[in-house]
Amino acid sequence: MQQTNRALQIALQLKDSFFIAEAYNFLGLFLLNLEKFPEAETYPKTGLLYCRDGINDKFNLVLSEPHHLHGNPGQAYVKLGEPAKALIHFDSSIQKAK
Repeated sequence: MQQTNRALQIALQLKDSFFIAEAYNFLGLFLLNLEKFPEAETYPKTGLLYCRDGINDKFNLVLSEPHHLHGNPGQAYVKLGEPAKALIHFDSSIQKAK
């Protein structure tokens, strides 16, 4: 997780929206795995602010596409016992993946 925090700082300095979104997404995934659900929910949502739809860059990692950034907070909301919020993100994830 320390390396991902470092990657986020570098991405913010570079002002690279793709890498910023990717770093926030991975921080959220790490926190999900550590069962820190309230924190895990916020990172991918922040990453969505930097994520651009419809970009099919050859360097774009599949895990950092918009539909994954919506799915990750959905997982956190399930763990937090908030299914209505989870469904909103899961629905957005499905729509973006289409």
